[in-house]
Amino acid sequence: MTKKVRNINGISNNNCRCGSWLAHWEKFSGRKAVFCSEAGCANQAEAGGQVLRVGANDDNWYIIPLCKEHNALTGRAIEVIDATIFVPVDAEETCGSEGHGR
Repeated sequence: MTKKVRNINGISNNNCRCGSWLAHWEKFSGRKAVFCSEAGCANQAEAGGQVLRVGANDDNWYIIPLCKEHNALTGRAIEVIDATIFVPVDAEETCGSEGHGR
């Protein structure tokens, strides 16, 4: 099974204090990013891609592991594996709420 997401890259300057969006995903998913989340891709995850869920009643932004090629598909919909863990982008509710660097 798969889920559709739309790549919305464009928040690289958000207040995440994890070092990178991929590190943010790893920290808050509790997993190590190994492979791209795109359903037909076997490439290594190299970026934390910012996505919206397509067809869901949900307008929140999420981070998922993506390879460089799929992360570059800004504005396009892709299918991701059903087991993909969606980590909220909102740094205020995740890494920003922990007092890092304060």
